Amino acid sequence: MKILIAGVEMAPLVKVGGLGDVLGALPHALVRRGHDVTVILPGFRSALEKVETVDRGMLDVRTGSGESIPTQLLECQVSSSRADGQTVRVLLVDQPWYFDRGAVYVDPNTGEASADDHERWFAFCASIAPACEKLDWVPDVIHANDSHVGPYCAAHVLRPRPSLRRTGLLFSIHNLAFQGWYEADAMRFGGWDPNWHQDVNDPLEYRGGTNFMKMGIALSDLISTVSERYAFEICTDSALGCGLEGLLGARRGDVRGVLNGIDVDTWNPATDPHLTANYDVDDLSGKEACRKALLEEAGLEPVSKRTLVFGWVSRLTLQKGVDLLLGAADHILNDDIRLVVLGSGVREYEVGLRALAARYPKRVRVFTGFDEALAHRIEAGSDVFLMPSRYEPCGLNQMYSMRYGTVPVVRWTGGLVDTVDSFDPWTRAGCGFHFTDLSADGLLDAVGRAAEACRHPESRSALIRNGMTQDFSWDRSATCYEALYREILARHR
Repeated sequence: MKILIAGVEMAPLVKVGGLGDVLGALPHALVRRGHDVTVILPGFRSALEKVETVDRGMLDVRTGSGESIPTQLLECQVSSSRADGQTVRVLLVDQPWYFDRGAVYVDPNTGEASADDHERWFAFCASIAPACEKLDWVPDVIHANDSHVGPYCAAHVLRPRPSLRRTGLLFSIHNLAFQGWYEADAMRFGGWDPNWHQDVNDPLEYRGGTNFMKMGIALSDLISTVSERYAFEICTDSALGCGLEGLLGARRGDVRGVLNGIDVDTWNPATDPHLTANYDVDDLSGKEACRKALLEEAGLEPVSKRTLVFGWVSRLTLQKGVDLLLGAADHILNDDIRLVVLGSGVREYEVGLRALAARYPKRVRVFTGFDEALAHRIEAGSDVFLMPSRYEPCGLNQMYSMRYGTVPVVRWTGGLVDTVDSFDPWTRAGCGFHFTDLSADGLLDAVGRAAEACRHPESRSALIRNGMTQDFSWDRSATCYEALYREILARHR
């Protein structure tokens, strides 16, 4: 199949969150399965600085008023993380007025969303069809990702171009909370008269304004999201449906959950260059060396063989349950527990964690910001990894943890349910620990169960082996996406 994947992040060119990981790995997995895959992205400054590009010419892209948007189409090749020489073709839509900035989603001067966000995404989406026509390459399926590509979905269905009339459309939701909600007048930039769309059932209308995420959900052939549990939750739970649960529920038969994979070459304790020592499921001696090195790097010392290291790598936001950790920390941090945190985000949580480290200078170390190499070392050097998320569409760190022989403690939600099987101390099946009660006490209970199991040699050995032998590769996920693409093509035929 010819597959065009459209989004705004792709590791290693540009990455802010999990979307970058998905678009950085899925295209390569599809190419390995024999498909002709192209990715199209905005030409962010950070992306253009990392690659050599070939000029494919200018595109005719215009605003709703007919004003031309200077748009140059650039092409590059992005290599796989595997040492196999495989590459994926990437198209970069170079619109300097909108994307030659120091940040992806925010105004670098204010840290807030850019005032012209709706224009930026409209301009990018308006370039997708002309880019295909410029290259004389007609995809069988366009895979649009998140709200930023919603305007393309509207154009694809409501203003179809003859060249793409047989092209199917898959829309993927990576995090429903970020919807692209704008005032009705924002539609004028894309050539839509906001007065035309007064019906609440219209795909372009949302609470008196417009919602780019709604466009994609309402108008695509199929909708996917990043885990089966999250697909169920957003269709049935008003809190997690974020105002779109009615529309999603009405399309429930077209909503599918496809669990994200992880890059098993980059995240491989047997070959990871960031670690003090490498190891695998059959020889864990290197993990103990990584644990010792992490404690030294963090300036923390074990007091006995019973000492356990807890790790946390995450954005510091309400979604991630930082408040639960802060509420439970004084009870968790006994003499035999050490905590290493890496993250940044809400100032209130950063201040709270620094205060925690100040109260327990020998037991807690907080690293602010993000450091990719340190993230790997925390995954390898921890005994237990904490993910008390309020909601989690998929989550990746719990999968990284299991691959590195680290036991995840997670809340019962979204992709955390689909990836972490609860440990049974009697049968020794399972690879982690859940809690359902959204409270510090709920987290504390799960931490207690995890600590008890990790201090029992046979249970600990089973937890590590069960986790490290899971298959979270993108090859598995690509098979599922391939099935969705074929289903869409069958519908079009």
